[in-house]
Amino acid sequence: MKLLLCTVALASFSTLLQAAVVPVGGSRDVDQGRKLFARATSTAKTTTSASKTTSKTTIKAATTSKTTTSSSKVVTSTAAVISFACPVGKFAYSSSCVTSCPGAYFENTTARAFQACKDRNAGTCNDKGAATSCTRNTWLFAGTCVSSCPPTGYYADRPTRSCIGCLRYATTCDASGALTCPTGQFISTINGCVSSCRAWNYLDKDDCATVDANAATCNSTQAFTCKSNTFAYQGKCVSSCPAKFLNSPSGACLPCGDADAQTCSIVSQGLVATSCGVNFLTTAGVCAAVCPTSYYPDLTTHTCKRCSDPRASACSATEATACTGSVLSLGACVDKCPVSQYADDKAVCRNCQDSNALSCTSTAALTCNAPTYLNAGTCVSNCPSGLFSDDRESLIFRTSRKEQGPSISDFTRSCVIGTNCSITTFAKSTTSHCTDCETHALTCVSETRALTCDKDTYLTNAHCLTADQCPPGTYPDSASRTCRRCSTLAPNSRTCDAKGAIACNPDANGAQTFLTASKQCVFAAQCPMGTWPKSDDDALVYVCNPCDDGTTSCTDNGAGYAISCGTTSAQVDVYLDKALKTCVATCPVKFFPQASSSTCERCDDGDDNCSANGEGTALKCGLNSNNQQTFLSPSKDCVLDWGCAAAGPYFPDYQRAACVSCDSGELACNHDGAGGATRCGKDAISGVQLYLAPSKDCVTEDACPTNTWVDKQGNTCAACPYGALQCNSATDATICGADPNNPAIALYLQDGLCITADKCPAMTHADPRFGVCAAN
Repeated sequence: MKLLLCTVALASFSTLLQAAVVPVGGSRDVDQGRKLFARATSTAKTTTSASKTTSKTTIKAATTSKTTTSSSKVVTSTAAVISFACPVGKFAYSSSCVTSCPGAYFENTTARAFQACKDRNAGTCNDKGAATSCTRNTWLFAGTCVSSCPPTGYYADRPTRSCIGCLRYATTCDASGALTCPTGQFISTINGCVSSCRAWNYLDKDDCATVDANAATCNSTQAFTCKSNTFAYQGKCVSSCPAKFLNSPSGACLPCGDADAQTCSIVSQGLVATSCGVNFLTTAGVCAAVCPTSYYPDLTTHTCKRCSDPRASACSATEATACTGSVLSLGACVDKCPVSQYADDKAVCRNCQDSNALSCTSTAALTCNAPTYLNAGTCVSNCPSGLFSDDRESLIFRTSRKEQGPSISDFTRSCVIGTNCSITTFAKSTTSHCTDCETHALTCVSETRALTCDKDTYLTNAHCLTADQCPPGTYPDSASRTCRRCSTLAPNSRTCDAKGAIACNPDANGAQTFLTASKQCVFAAQCPMGTWPKSDDDALVYVCNPCDDGTTSCTDNGAGYAISCGTTSAQVDVYLDKALKTCVATCPVKFFPQASSSTCERCDDGDDNCSANGEGTALKCGLNSNNQQTFLSPSKDCVLDWGCAAAGPYFPDYQRAACVSCDSGELACNHDGAGGATRCGKDAISGVQLYLAPSKDCVTEDACPTNTWVDKQGNTCAACPYGALQCNSATDATICGADPNNPAIALYLQDGLCITADKCPAMTHADPRFGVCAAN
């Protein structure tokens, strides 16, 4: 089959026609898809005359298509709907209610459930069940999924996995366009297959060189598209487009569009002018005969430039000619017109008609300049009879002295009736003038008699006085705006302020009064707690002076003047040392702090420190009034030395000045430790009776040393008779030893006593073998 290639000539047709996927719909769309599929198969059969191979391929494809369609029918018949109710906004799926559709299901809004797609190879489907995407190596064709696209009139588009229709009449194609055409037709780059090339298409593109060396497409007389770096203009290829045309990226000379535009460019909104001929270029890229608001035409550059004054709505290069939100004065936009001008209906400042007017309307004066006065909209030199000239300049001067700065509204020089004279003035009949009151007076009846005063002064004797000018014995009262007598605020006060007395006088009987912290004058005995009446006759100072910190009453400051005590500013309790008349945080030795009276009270005799009086309150002991040492007993009393033993197994420890417990098992002792016992009791653990050994220790019965015997009445290890090594009692020796005073002399047992040999009785002799006086 012979094919001829038609080359597209015009740049305006350079965009390829876009092939669309066959629409996907419901069951009707599926049927339509099957009809299209059958038609495509029929077309394939028709084209078998071109080639045997092509015909066989077409038949094979048609067979595959029929099988796929049949498969699609089977899948459609097996579609099922899950039938249980879900709330609004959710759909039944797999025994639960969900809000979004899973892959191969679609929302059945009537049943409120997800229904399986009709084609089992569908990846997704529409609300009628027709496939909108396919899986498993299948292709989307008219709402179904087929194993391959029809061989004629379609091509398989891999990105979308769908069968895309060829441009018209093409028998085969791909994404770039037609590949083959029926016999007698030609491939067109934009129209698929055509029966003949159009007048502006050239069959042989190489012949364009005879028309223009830079032509890419042409006819026999002119170029339609040009090679790179050249542009198509009026059938020729030019290196740059002329004025009023744009070198477009498409290779054509595009007209700027604006008739006055000399040059232009492409922006996101389209073509905009970049320079103008007769008109003026706006910031919007338009050539305008009149510039927009707040811009003026620059005749040199033919552009609209912004006014230099930001409030100008119209202007020239040098000044504003109209304003927005302000008024125009001498080519500038200002907040208000200058003195002696008014703003007309076009917001332009005009001069007042009356030359003496400070402010005005278009027809009348509002305020007047000195020496004239306002009368019925006119500035006059003298007020008519019966009226008073009211001159407020003096008020302006006073307010300016207070740094309040005058304004035009302050200048109300006018002709008024007498009762309407402005504040700070009065109607003076002799001059027919509103005359100033004295300084600081707001109203008055003459220059020397004020009625009310301004906020910084006080009325006294018809005059306005400042606070420091109030007479002695008075104070400036802000409520009445007068200088009031101190005695009305604080009786017996000599000087005062609005809060009370500052200094005090004697009363009518001559008794001096004293100033308290609350700024009152009281008698000496009435000074508040924690203060004392302090007098300085030379300085005439009489005050209730604060006592020292923590002192609640006193006769003076310092040590030796306290009368009672309390708590300091640091919240420390202090107590009166009566001897020193001073408040102390710690009472001296032998005294304790009595909380109820905040005083230091004496401890019991012998106590160096205690918590209170009486038994059981001693904390530390010392010498008593007889200069005898006392000891702290277990019952917290200070006792003499014998009192320790009387209290139990204790001994008086002079170093600690306390009754110290004897060692365990001792009923009495002289000190703790070895050799201190004087009487023994039972062992604290075993309960066995202990005995006082000669070493002054308490030992068990079997631990009594040699030459002693266990005296169970006295609970002692008692000494045996003289010279006895063992005995049963103080008069019953059982074994004798040497003479304790002369160890060289042996002693012999005779009638429970140990004697020397020469004292053995008659008829006996000293027997050294047994250490006894034996019978002869």
